[in-house]
Amino acid sequence: MNTSRAPLTSKKYYLLFAFLTSIFLMWGLALTLMDVLNKHFQAELHISKSKSSLIQLATFGAYTLVALPAGFYMKKFGYRSAILGGLFLFAAGAFLFIPAASAGSFSFFLFALFVLASGMASLETVAHPYVAALGDQKTSDQRINFAQSFNGLGGVLGPAIGSFFLLKAERGEISDLSTVKSLYVTIGCVITLMGLIFAFSPFSRVKVGSAAHNQQSGPQTDSSSVTQSATRTSPPLKDLLKERHFIFAVVAQFLMWLPKVAPGPILLITGKKPCISVQSMQGIFSP
Repeated sequence: MNTSRAPLTSKKYYLLFAFLTSIFLMWGLALTLMDVLNKHFQAELHISKSKSSLIQLATFGAYTLVALPAGFYMKKFGYRSAILGGLFLFAAGAFLFIPAASAGSFSFFLFALFVLASGMASLETVAHPYVAALGDQKTSDQRINFAQSFNGLGGVLGPAIGSFFLLKAERGEISDLSTVKSLYVTIGCVITLMGLIFAFSPFSRVKVGSAAHNQQSGPQTDSSSVTQSATRTSPPLKDLLKERHFIFAVVAQFLMWLPKVAPGPILLITGKKPCISVQSMQGIFSP
């Protein structure tokens, strides 16, 4: 009886797995950053609290509209092309903050957020099955959980980075919307660099495929076409809807995101000032 444990991933996937994990971190950071900047938009653009809630609508509206098309794109063109497309939208949305800040237009900011969130939605749709395919099917859930933990880390870093920039604005070091512009230009540059690395690095073309598919089909296929072959035998949607565990998973995802989309951001923009003043908190995030 073989009692050896399957590795988390194979050595040939180390660089690819690390890169995909960094993507989990980046979209977690960008997603939580939006909540922190909500109050800043109210102050600088002179919008009401109710109008500022359109930030959530633009962000999660993009998730609602883009997730399924991103899945279809991945199925047709493969993981690699879908990741590059998601990174392009992510970077484009970040760089759109430059003209939005220059124009001082809230509508322009909402458009930029929609494009940025479309990139994040595409990456989230693709990254999970991509990570799952990097090794033995028995450890696919462990790989996803490991990568997802960095999404949580990004969720912690996002508010901290946002607070750092906003505190600089409070001290008068940076004025108006230039804080937002500087922050998202930095994010856009990082995402662009990640896209270039992924586009030109050999690890992005490494052959991947699920263990089950490998056993049935023999040789592995290239990452650009693995999704087509891996999903050729996937059950249609009507069969999925008959699966109780699938329905429970969808409901669980909905209930998990509900407090993130509604009560959390509302508390941030409507809560009273804390006992600790902004000035007393400057030392925490100041260099």
